[in-house]
Amino acid sequence: MTQAELASRAGVSRKWVYEFEAGKPMAELAPILRVLAALGLLLAVERDERGPSREGVDLDAVLEEHRA
Repeated sequence: MTQAELASRAGVSRKWVYEFEAGKPMAELAPILRVLAALGLLLAVERDERGPSREGVDLDAVLEEHRA
């Protein structure tokens, strides 16, 4: 599949696909999920049972912390 075909299927620009493949350091989650879906892939998130419990985490605060 070409970058242009993937971009069309995922609803992103070919430039976005190129930059993401090249290691773009930051990208929004929604386009990433659309690209994964266009490739027939799923993203799974699981709790790491070895680490501390993160119950009650303020997701907005965590995302804001990692935007810098």
